[in-house]
Amino acid sequence: QAPTVSAVFNAASTAAGPIAPGMLAAMSGTNLADAALTQCAVSNKPLPTTCGGASVSVSGKAAPLIFTSGGQVSFQVPVDISGASSSIQLTRQTGGQTLQSNTLSFTLAPTAPGLFTSDSSGSGIVLGLTSSLAVISTSNPVRAGDIVAIYGTGFGATNPPVASGSVAPGTPVPVTASVTATVGGKSAVVVFAGLAPGLAGGPNQINLKVPDGLVGGN
Repeated sequence: QAPTVSAVFNAASTAAGPIAPGMLAAMSGTNLADAALTQCAVSNKPLPTTCGGASVSVSGKAAPLIFTSGGQVSFQVPVDISGASSSIQLTRQTGGQTLQSNTLSFTLAPTAPGLFTSDSSGSGIVLGLTSSLAVISTSNPVRAGDIVAIYGTGFGATNPPVASGSVAPGTPVPVTASVTATVGGKSAVVVFAGLAPGLAGGPNQINLKVPDGLVGGN
């Protein structure tokens, strides 16, 4: 059967809406790839554009793939797409056949930020590290004045540009957009916002100072 794409969304927030160059996205549907989950990433290697029998085209450009399965495929929106809108289509190779999915169209925005969460649901505890490099959790909460690192996607173009699917260099690569953050409703000082060093496919990292005067809770 031909693959069918039912939705495309931000891989961090799981929100539908605009996509942005370099953003990590995911699609859900049926017959998208080989049934078994396939992790496409190899340590310290660029992401492939074919994995699990599937490939994804975004505005006619091959998208780097993060993982594939029959019901979901995760990919990076190519960093060099432009314009006001974008089309996304999946192609599957199976049984000697080349099968193409339906095509979905999306607004293309300069940024479409989302934050990863510890349970990958798009809500709840943010995925990040405390100043002691412990994973943020109820047993390792952030504290006022700490510098913490949290992870997301959709922060937009970087300077210098880093090719789609590439491993981000160890030297910090900032995004060009202005990035602000709040913690507990209070403005936080953003120390750095850019690519997460050493990771492939463009996940973003934001280092911020937890503001003073916060009361315990979320």
